[in-house]
Amino acid sequence: MLNNHLQLTPFIHIDNFDNIRVNGPFELKLLSPKLCQLSGNGYTLTIESIDTLINSMNVEEITIKVRDLKRLELRKMDMD
Repeated sequence: MLNNHLQLTPFIHIDNFDNIRVNGPFELKLLSPKLCQLSGNGYTLTIESIDTLINSMNVEEITIKVRDLKRLELRKMDMD
């Protein structure tokens, strides 16, 4: 299997579009079977898939396992 690794920012890493690793500090805003939303470092990250599961979570890192990624959205939050 080919190892595809994408680094969106210094704190967001995607491995084979199955695992998304986010280095903190990020706050979990929303979690459902199909949607996960995190915010921190001035950004909001939204992940939508058929199945979204937090694989591991600690102070420094969150690993999210996704099946059939539908949407990955990174937005800069307004600081006004």
